[in-house]
Amino acid sequence: MRRILMSAGILILAVVSANAQYKKASFLNKTGRTYDLGGSMRFISDVKSTVPGIIYSYGRDKGKRLFHWYDLELLLPATFSFNSVDINDNSIPVHVEGKSKVGLAWRYNLGVYFLSPESESKIKPFATAGINVLLLGGTAKTYTVSPESANPKDLLAGSGFSLGGNAGIGAIYTLNSKFGIKATGGYNYQTLISQDEDYGGTYKIKNIFDSHPYITLGVRFIVPED
Repeated sequence: MRRILMSAGILILAVVSANAQYKKASFLNKTGRTYDLGGSMRFISDVKSTVPGIIYSYGRDKGKRLFHWYDLELLLPATFSFNSVDINDNSIPVHVEGKSKVGLAWRYNLGVYFLSPESESKIKPFATAGINVLLLGGTAKTYTVSPESANPKDLLAGSGFSLGGNAGIGAIYTLNSKFGIKATGGYNYQTLISQDEDYGGTYKIKNIFDSHPYITLGVRFIVPED
């Protein structure tokens, strides 16, 4: 576990260091700063959950191929359900359903435009990749087990460190020099380093914020010049 945490820390430090080098020459220059406000949907099939979210983003786009932005995403409570078996008798099916807690995720994204910076197209498609840390949430607020007397083999994670990476494509539709509509879609690979005891492998730790496809849609504001 310690080795995984060290690797995650090194990855985050590398991203922050690279971004610091990128911004060093233009620290006081507001030109190209971007601010987004939008919504997201995350489709987690492992626990049959569709998680809505509200995203606030800020970054830098100076009219070149490469741009970047940060996300703070509020993950709203969502219902989930999955099937398991009884820990004492694998022939007994068990159904678990419940509601997740409010969550908060931080994310760093890089984007690369497909079209050249000189293109006059109002639609600018791009590829994107990033990393995220789940700061809060990702666990169950309430849940029920059916039958009530059953002890499911899948044990819901109560706490842990959740780190992920995402990749996808998107597009920005330019309304004018200051406003646009930004949409993205892709896949988010999520890992959980759980602090819960699995009792020597007897139980399987279930992560209700598991890997998933996602979509986002929002309004983008850009500062064209100081």
